[in-house]
Amino acid sequence: MKVTLDINNDAELRTHIKEAINGQIASIVRDEYYAMVKAQIDKKVSSQSGQSLEYYLKEALSREVKELIKHTDIIKSVNKDFVIPIVEKRILEAIEKKDWNKLVDDLAKEKVKSLLK
Repeated sequence: MKVTLDINNDAELRTHIKEAINGQIASIVRDEYYAMVKAQIDKKVSSQSGQSLEYYLKEALSREVKELIKHTDIIKSVNKDFVIPIVEKRILEAIEKKDWNKLVDDLAKEKVKSLLK
């Protein structure tokens, strides 16, 4: 018994076979791509010192948090009763450490010099 299958005119079967082949190729390429990316990440991480890797992680985290805050309404939901006292405390600490007499004297000297010119 001899069976012959002619798929020249069967567009649906041809489409199905093409999709199956494309799916298999995409699966193979995806696996290879993941392996290549993993190898590159392992290579980069192993070549970095612990301190520089920690620096890169902190920078990346900082950048992502800034982007998150910039593009969301998280600022509107921050408890002002919590944030304002912290900011005021930091400002007061910075002001207290300044020598205001010297700053006023320096400013007065600069103003007098500019008026004399």
